[in-house]
This record gives sequence, C-alpha cells and structure tokens, in this order.
Amino acid sequence: MISEGIAPDSVVYTTLIDGFCKFGNVSAAYRLFDKMQKRKISPDLITYTAVICGLCRSGKVMEADKLFHDMVCKQLEPDEVTYTALIDGYCKEGKGR
Repeated sequence: MISEGIAPDSVVYTTLIDGFCKFGNVSAAYRLFDKMQKRKISPDLITYTAVICGLCRSGKVMEADKLFHDMVCKQLEPDEVTYTALIDGYCKEGKGR
C-alpha cells in the first residue's frame, strides 16, 4: 500500500491490529500500534480496545491495564467491549474475586 503511494489511515491500521490480535500475534499488533502513532495517526477507542483484547487473551493483563490507563489519559472513554475484555482478562488470571 505504502509502496503504491497510498498512506494507510486509522481504519486500515485498526483492522490489521485487530487481525493480528485475533491470531495471537500481539507483538506484531503492538508494532503496528506504535508505527501508526509515529506516522501521526491517533489510535481511537476501537484501536485501543483491539490491543487490550489481544493482550488479555494472551495473558498480558497488566500490559492491558497500563494501555487502558493510557487510553483514559488521552480522553478516550472506554465502552462495554473494553471493560468486558479487561474483566475477562482479570477473571482468567484469577483476580476477578
């Protein structure tokens, strides 16, 4: 895409990030997340939630929690999908009591 002179936007990055997370490749998703910000494309709620879901599914709940707090600090309001991912992650980790 880039080699053709077409710059990816937030939707393209979010779709790729979500796909990597669903296939369990959270490190690739994180690299894209960082790359999108370096290209001055701000992640939105959906982007953050995709990464948070991926981190929770892979057992990295503390990283997900940190990212959640970063998201809130950027004035993005979590929705039920974001909260559900975190709750599920904490429950699977045994901290849901």
